[in-house]
Amino acid sequence: MSRSIFDLLAPIYGPISRVIFTNTWKNIIKRMDLKSGDKILDIGGGQGQFLDEIQKEVKDIDVYLLDDSKSMVKKASLSNRILGKACSLPLAEDSFDHILCIDALHHFQNQKESKKEMIRTLKPGGDIHILDLDKNEILTKIVCTFEFLVGEPSRFYEGEELKKYFSERGFQTSIERLNSYEFILQVKKDHSE
Repeated sequence: MSRSIFDLLAPIYGPISRVIFTNTWKNIIKRMDLKSGDKILDIGGGQGQFLDEIQKEVKDIDVYLLDDSKSMVKKASLSNRILGKACSLPLAEDSFDHILCIDALHHFQNQKESKKEMIRTLKPGGDIHILDLDKNEILTKIVCTFEFLVGEPSRFYEGEELKKYFSERGFQTSIERLNSYEFILQVKKDHSE
């Protein structure tokens, strides 16, 4: 089995991600309606640093990390760590109040099935938060080229393209630009589903 770039980055990923993403994580937490007892899944969540930040904000929540890099998952301090792929989540239907996919969707090989799995495992009344880079921005094109060169082919979306996917399936959606190159999509599952 070949090692991914994330297996190679695992020893230094934790400190780097805190520097790069801490403000973004805080920004997303403000948008989430977090309550005691919530169950949260972070898909492609690396070493679980974002879930650590959430646990600082809200006590008594149940957090799960899923990543397909064994080296990343091994370094996570969380008890609910799952080594697996986003396109075939080893989790029950209607399991989570919140599903996170932060700067990860573009790495998934089977994005269509990954989106379906997010929908399947989301509880009625729950929400999905997807943060990614807009494919039309120059920074995204640079990142995409770099990732391709290191053997990590990526497929980025336009925010509106991703929003349309969930809207067409009956979900309430909203999209917000965090800056000139990054967007966050919020998807809400109706209570009646």
